[in-house]
Amino acid sequence: KGRQQPLAPEWGFSTASLEVTVKIHGYADEGRASEDIVPAELAEITLVATSDELRRIAKFLVSCANGMETRRKAWEHEHLSDSDHSFEGSPHFVVFNPECCQ
Repeated sequence: KGRQQPLAPEWGFSTASLEVTVKIHGYADEGRASEDIVPAELAEITLVATSDELRRIAKFLVSCANGMETRRKAWEHEHLSDSDHSFEGSPHFVVFNPECCQ
């Protein structure tokens, strides 16, 4: 299922292990109709972004985590471009709550 990932001390976290269960899904921009798209699980992603963009993405992720904690299963997903309109022309970046549909 998840894999054990030690946290880096330089990040200010404990060196204890944490169960990591995050999954990354995506698809290539091939001009297909949305009903023809089947996301695939990815092994790696690379964010090509400026330091300012990374800070705005980090702010978005913290907001998603807060939404998950406060709304629990009622919080399903959020699109980065809905939260920060400067990302509207960027690839879709979506955070999904795995507990929402259980």
